[in-house]
Amino acid sequence: MPETVKKNSADILESIIEKRGLKKNYLAKEMGISPSSMSALLHGNKRFTADIALKAGKALGVSSNVFLDESYSE
Repeated sequence: MPETVKKNSADILESIIEKRGLKKNYLAKEMGISPSSMSALLHGNKRFTADIALKAGKALGVSSNVFLDESYSE
């Protein structure tokens, strides 16, 4: 089964967080996930799903396509 999200989606998310100077707890709240889930997501202990990509895109005001595999982002 093909992946819907890029393998480095968590790295992309962390990069956006750092560039914008956001607090991870703030972003977790905006995404509707717990701070511990955000931490697990960024450390690779929680799977980055298409649902997370949609929530992150909305919370950050960016297209969720930045997290999605090319075949799913057209």
